Amino acid sequence: MKPNRLTKSARWIFLTGAALLVIFYLIGQRDPLLGEAPAGKGNLPTRAEIREQFYRHRKVLLVYPGADTALADQYRSAAENYRKQARWIRIDIVSDQDVRQTDLSSSTLLIWGTPRSNKILAEMSSQLPVEFGKRRFQLFQKKYDRENDLFILFYPNPANPQLGLYILSGNDDDYLARVLNDNPPAFWRMRGDYQVLRGGETLVLGFFSQEAESRWQFSGTLHRDFESERRTARQEGRLRVITHNYSLSEVQIDSLLKRVKQQLRRVAEFTGQTDPGPLEYHLYSGFEDKGLMTGDTRFSHVEMKAGKVHAVIHPDFPGDEEVSVGRIVLRRSLGRPAAAVLETGLAVHLSRRWRGKGHRYWASRLHLSGAMLPLRELFDEQIFARESRLLLEPQAGALVEFLIHLLGREEFLHRYQAWRPSAEEIIGLEKQWKAYWQIQSREFLEAIRQDRAAFPKPAGFLKGFCHAHEGYQVYNGYLSAKSDQALAKLKPWA
Repeated sequence: MKPNRLTKSARWIFLTGAALLVIFYLIGQRDPLLGEAPAGKGNLPTRAEIREQFYRHRKVLLVYPGADTALADQYRSAAENYRKQARWIRIDIVSDQDVRQTDLSSSTLLIWGTPRSNKILAEMSSQLPVEFGKRRFQLFQKKYDRENDLFILFYPNPANPQLGLYILSGNDDDYLARVLNDNPPAFWRMRGDYQVLRGGETLVLGFFSQEAESRWQFSGTLHRDFESERRTARQEGRLRVITHNYSLSEVQIDSLLKRVKQQLRRVAEFTGQTDPGPLEYHLYSGFEDKGLMTGDTRFSHVEMKAGKVHAVIHPDFPGDEEVSVGRIVLRRSLGRPAAAVLETGLAVHLSRRWRGKGHRYWASRLHLSGAMLPLRELFDEQIFARESRLLLEPQAGALVEFLIHLLGREEFLHRYQAWRPSAEEIIGLEKQWKAYWQIQSREFLEAIRQDRAAFPKPAGFLKGFCHAHEGYQVYNGYLSAKSDQALAKLKPWA
């Protein structure tokens, strides 16, 4: 029996509708990653869900460029060293020439290289929120075309959106390979979902929206363009003050430069080296901004080779600006000493107001309370690198003061670069060091007594709470604006 016209029409309508449904389904599967259409975005996993998958298995597949043999050797060497650093993560390493499609869809991916060198990155590039061009990339309508521009991304894996994708790319493979071999960014410590760096300095950082209807799309409220917030506040000779989202009055700048120049003069008088070289002083509005831009939330830190100080000026903790700039100039003048305590200690010793009252006051308090570290620990490089600066710096300054008193300036400078005392020397020095500070601390007995008497005492019962606020991250951590907002909400109930 032949089908009638109605049956043929119904079949045609059914097949057409089915075809359209398949097309719409496929578009819906691709668009959430491209950020082109709102439909289906709520079906993508959240950032937390993707990372939960990663932390459950703690495995990642690192895909490096393998077509160019010389370049592949550089990337492979960096990958092997990278694997040694990630002790709690299993990193499997494979070239883009050898990786299988099943590997891509079943793994959390870490992809290195550029679309020119890594074919997997080239294949995925159309599904990513960054546009790659010839020796340049574009993120949210802004182009970055310098050789030392790098791009870091965390995103759903296009081959399997339930898993994560980490990308470290840029404009120049040789530069990228050098960075990876010298100081590779740890993907497990990413400060945002995306980051643009230029010569190690963060230009852009942000997070994608996690709302159901806009998940993994650009969010203006979670995006920071640090490059546009940078301003040269003052240039005097080869000394430049740069602010980042931070306003300083001319009086404040004058005061800062006065203290820095005084420290430079003291260093020059002690070392006999009068040319400090070019210096940049970068000031930030707070610890969160400093941490997001530099990855370091300390009051101050330095880039020795670049001659840069990065600092937060805080009225309760003065003196760091003198110590930081002193360390840079001492390194340039005297070289790197065998014992790190001597460089830090000399910078502290030459400053005049470490933590407001000076290192001699704080060293005396430590000595009188029995909290001074033994000399063998001050000369231990591992302990000195990881111990609290609040303890180490005043003691380092006190040690250098003692050594200059004991040896004299000329002999101290003669020993500075190569000297590391033996265990026997340290035992002999320990007795003299304690005796020296037993005498010196007497100068501060009355000041310490007055400070203790003035310290506030509770008038009655005190109540408190544990501020558990994911403190080990920078954004939304203890030092963040969101932490302040949480405390402000709590205040009416305190």
